[in-house]
Amino acid sequence: MAEEYNNNNQGAMYAPDEMEVIRQGKINIDGNDCYMMIVKSKDRNGNTHYNLYEQKAKIYETEKKKETDSDMDGSIKTANGDFKFWLRKKVSKSGLDYTDVSLAPKTTQSNGAMTDKKEPPKLDDEIPF
Repeated sequence: MAEEYNNNNQGAMYAPDEMEVIRQGKINIDGNDCYMMIVKSKDRNGNTHYNLYEQKAKIYETEKKKETDSDMDGSIKTANGDFKFWLRKKVSKSGLDYTDVSLAPKTTQSNGAMTDKKEPPKLDDEIPF
């Protein structure tokens, strides 16, 4: 039986085809400030549509000490808990630039403070397409 590709807590991001930020700003929802933007996009058939995005995390460039270190990282709160994430610039075998994304749950110390879990080991895999 062929082994199934496991994409849990990882993914890839690519340059957008046709996207344009139309508006951005702070919106208060039930007493909580949310930072949002409207983005104009086109689907594969060329039809224009708009998406509303909410800021989920701040991303910071990192100082790479070795080639396998991340280019950027950050923390994110999701419905599944708090995660640390790492972003790495990559090029696929076909020459397409992309960003490799990996995540790991943050852990809680005995004093209740959240700490960044050590990044899981990265496989030197290409995205399977």
